[in-house]
Amino acid sequence: GREGWTPAGWRSPFRGGMHAGGEAGGCDAATSPALRQAWGGLPVAAGKARQLSALSASQAKKKVPEGVTIIDGRKVASEWLSEIAEDVAGIQQRLRRSPGLSVILVGARADSVLYVNRKREAAAKVGIDFKLRELPEQVSQERLAETIQAEYDNPNVDGVLVQLPLPPHIDEELMLEFVEPHKDVDGLHPLNVGRLSMRGRQPAFVPCTPLGCIELLKRYGYEIFGKTAVVIGNSNTVGSPLSMLLRDAGAASVTICHCTASDFMANNGDTSSIRQMDWENSSFRAAGDACLPPLRSGGGSTGGGYRYLPASAISSIPDVCRNADFLFVAVGFPELVRKDWLKPGCVVVDVGINTKPIREDDDIKEISESMLAGGCNPSYEVKIVGDVAFQEVSEVVSAITPVPGGVGPMTIAALMENTLMSAKRTMDRMQWKLKESVAERA
Repeated sequence: GREGWTPAGWRSPFRGGMHAGGEAGGCDAATSPALRQAWGGLPVAAGKARQLSALSASQAKKKVPEGVTIIDGRKVASEWLSEIAEDVAGIQQRLRRSPGLSVILVGARADSVLYVNRKREAAAKVGIDFKLRELPEQVSQERLAETIQAEYDNPNVDGVLVQLPLPPHIDEELMLEFVEPHKDVDGLHPLNVGRLSMRGRQPAFVPCTPLGCIELLKRYGYEIFGKTAVVIGNSNTVGSPLSMLLRDAGAASVTICHCTASDFMANNGDTSSIRQMDWENSSFRAAGDACLPPLRSGGGSTGGGYRYLPASAISSIPDVCRNADFLFVAVGFPELVRKDWLKPGCVVVDVGINTKPIREDDDIKEISESMLAGGCNPSYEVKIVGDVAFQEVSEVVSAITPVPGGVGPMTIAALMENTLMSAKRTMDRMQWKLKESVAERA
């Protein structure tokens, strides 16, 4: 996973990976100032992270009607990581090293540091060598590109990931293209995404959150073949690649609702929040990858100004959802989907991660800004919710993923799987070169 605080005042899902920190470049994770702050008893931000984690754990114990399955992502991810650990142990001798994952972190955003720490913990659990490259927030684009190239050139690194979001002065899309496709374990390079979109083509890697969603359903025994799937949200990191995986899994039909949180805000008359958003500033794009700015009229290539979906289009989305056997929601709007959007017995996968204040008089925007500034008032309390109204929706579904504890852990496990896969390919190339060398000598 990946989260960011949107200018609209809630925290929306951000599942991907590109970021950096430390001017010298290489930095052991255990000595990273940013990660030490997130782990230990340093400043208030660390205490707040722990407070949020404890609250998340308590919220994970959700009650649902009898017969409804809570799809436990934590349990499945733990099993998956155990399998990955066995595979890692099996190739270490042949590779003569552990698989290597390099994460580049720019700056020290509280949320980015938290996600980097989760990746570090998962890598340690499975035996993957985790390397953190830290760069200061004001790093130049050229310096970041050089760092990415250096990690690609490192023969002991099998996967390179840049932790998102990047600061506004960095061209995020350009940096994504600097990650060599065969080490792009986040699966976001245009070549990998393009191959995924084509039938009969195999990308080097699949984006982690969509891969985690499909793997979660598969391990629970849910059959997508011949069923109807609906995806709310068309982000490059979740909705769009997920629709392609559902197509390849044999879904009879896959419908993408091309809507964003801003569309729903506009439809609800929340123009004050919309006006606060600087659509030309990439910081909003970076704030939440599943909560993209409105599309330009005529499409992204033709320009023509930004536009919102008309109210008639927004109001039709519940009707589309009622056709779904499987509903996936990744739009960045807290508790958007209600039970009257769904047909009885459907399966719901909630990708969203949002925070709301427990006390109505608290301002979530102020809380988010305070946290990202490096500290929070300990009196603030928030609850973590998804894009689906869990308790209400559980009255009609046959199965649902909780938030937290659903898709998030699967995203991290998928990253470890992609890194392992890259290491296996490295080993295959080494064996091929050895065979060529023997043949030449003969």
